[in-house]
Amino acid sequence: MNGLPDRRNPWSANHSNHCAPARRSGCWWLPPACLVAALSMPSWADAAEEVEPPGDEAGEMEEPEDAAMDEPPLPPPTFSIAGPRARTPHAGAPSLRLTPRDRAERPGATWDGLLEDSPGVRSRSFGPAPERPIIRGFDGERILVLEDGQRMGDVSGTAEDHALSVDPLSVVEIEVIRGPISVLYGGNAIGGVVDIRRASLLDLWPDGTALTLRSTVSSVDRGVGLHLRGAQGGEHLAIAVRASGRAAGDLRTPEGRLEDTASLAGELGADLGWRTGPLQGELRLGWRGHVYGLPEGEAEEEEDDDDDERVEIRLQRLRASHELLWQQPGSAHRLRHVTAFTAYVHDEIEIETEEDGTVDEDLELRFDILSHSQRLELHTRGSDGLIGDRTVGLDADIQRVRIGGDEVLTPDAFRTRAGLFGVQELVLSPAVAVPIGLRGELTHITTRANEAFNRDLGNLPEGSELFPDAAASIGVRVSPTHGLTLGLQGSRAFRAPLVEELYSDAPHLGANAYEIGDPDLRSEVVHGADVWARFDHGPLRLDASAFIAHVSNYIVRAPTADFDPESGLRIFLYGSTDATLAGGELAVDVDLPANLALRLSADAVRGSEGGLSGTPLPSMPPAQLHARLGWHPGAHFVRIRTTTTTAQNRTAPDEDATPAHALLGGEIGTRFDALGGFFTAVLRIDNALDTAYQDHLSRVERRDRPMPGRNIQLSLSGEW
Repeated sequence: MNGLPDRRNPWSANHSNHCAPARRSGCWWLPPACLVAALSMPSWADAAEEVEPPGDEAGEMEEPEDAAMDEPPLPPPTFSIAGPRARTPHAGAPSLRLTPRDRAERPGATWDGLLEDSPGVRSRSFGPAPERPIIRGFDGERILVLEDGQRMGDVSGTAEDHALSVDPLSVVEIEVIRGPISVLYGGNAIGGVVDIRRASLLDLWPDGTALTLRSTVSSVDRGVGLHLRGAQGGEHLAIAVRASGRAAGDLRTPEGRLEDTASLAGELGADLGWRTGPLQGELRLGWRGHVYGLPEGEAEEEEDDDDDERVEIRLQRLRASHELLWQQPGSAHRLRHVTAFTAYVHDEIEIETEEDGTVDEDLELRFDILSHSQRLELHTRGSDGLIGDRTVGLDADIQRVRIGGDEVLTPDAFRTRAGLFGVQELVLSPAVAVPIGLRGELTHITTRANEAFNRDLGNLPEGSELFPDAAASIGVRVSPTHGLTLGLQGSRAFRAPLVEELYSDAPHLGANAYEIGDPDLRSEVVHGADVWARFDHGPLRLDASAFIAHVSNYIVRAPTADFDPESGLRIFLYGSTDATLAGGELAVDVDLPANLALRLSADAVRGSEGGLSGTPLPSMPPAQLHARLGWHPGAHFVRIRTTTTTAQNRTAPDEDATPAHALLGGEIGTRFDALGGFFTAVLRIDNALDTAYQDHLSRVERRDRPMPGRNIQLSLSGEW
């Protein structure tokens, strides 16, 4: 195996070699907004010395897996990937990572399934297709979802009926950063970041031909999915092509089908990698199409419901991106530049079946978005002494939004954003380090006329809006003894309001709401603090953290008791208030005798207007406990899982409470050699007792409708 460490499982044989010195050293990939937490991770400099550069006898995704073939499956490590494409300094106690090996052993075809035992992380849903992560109670555009370290250019964060424009089957790794990280990424990261990573030529350069297969079938929705990727590499050039497809019917629940939740999606893409001397780069081209239905919404009167009407979302995304890395061998400096161009179209269609069987389709709402983003980072490795590692950079993005359809929701808009950031680590002693981060940013929004918003009607907002702001972070990490790390961090973060929050004034059929914006909204400003502890010694690993965040101008979308007389939809008003969110997370992993491993994870959050004793904020996750017991003799594994969720009785006005529930599941899997490569086969069961339960984070208006019933899923993945 050429002595390669298992980069997908840093707690493998190399753990004892570099973890101890990493705890004593400063961290190369500095966490500006994650603050101190990141300083407990192994430094990029230390890890990079042990990882061979891509292309030096490393086959695509094969050798690291084989290196750990006989090791037991382990829970996701809590620090960032090391190696050629380690992109951002955002690891440590508030960070979670699903490695490629974890991904192969988790056949979950949904984001909730992939991140099920990650404390502090949940998923909101409006049916199975439009899932999106929630972190520490923060939702929507307060959570930045990245694709390969870049903004996605879709509208998944603006409303609950909007889906992420990436297929979970194509994902190799997921990294989640809990807590504000606006210093690095800007205003959309006040609650955290989810970085979704696909296979990259920059991570592992193929030596010859490499093939990847992932497939899954599931019973709960009669779903089937397939992902294929092939790569061919030479000395200076490499190419990869990929394709994914997924089809699913209506979701099955213990009480029958949840109608209008079927989904059909496909992806095509190609990547070109090149390298010469200290330079290496990758050009990625991709297309995604997705069609999915939405469950029936709430109307003013029950008799207004029409079983012959339904809502369907149709979206397409074209994307071209390029990543460039430069580093001279032995140099303390690394330069990274990424750029992306995205064209995105999102249609919300009302479909009505007439009495004679004819089908009438009306385009109610269209988002037509063009976006371009740029990011430039310079990382400098610190020398011995007080001045540690440094990260400086700038980023900018431009977005043009056109709104069409019968129910135009907002004016057209042109948004620009630009930011400068810098992070410096101070190493006070081998056991104490202090990271400091600063960011300045400008967001400019200009509104433009369209069919529904124009000066003749007097409803076009005049001029433009400028939202200047700054983010800052500071913290301290102390390692008083071997295996124990303690940290305290504080930060200021911000988020500029969305065009939808400012100017909406129309029915939004997909969201089952008539939305009215507030043009006087200002930027949300978050002052937060985290305290955390990590213990890792022998068979025990423990991560615990607690946080509090006070948000000025917290933007809420609140339901009213009124209904729009024409559409019959409930009226929702955007407004702002001060809010406080506080909570904590705990994860414990224990290696037991007889090849047994136990994982316990729990989280809780409380959100209120004003102080913690104020009026509850809407859609706050109830407390949850996960327990998983695994047996892993050699290349096989068996796991039993339970998830217990408390009742959520602390609800906002006009918000329904949900009862407690407990779910049982498990999986059995094996890994074996075949056809000159290896396969991982996993049989998984979710909600084994077919329990009828309600999810407080479901956005389906009628929460009495249960969530998915018993699901049996078979997954097969292979690498050649």
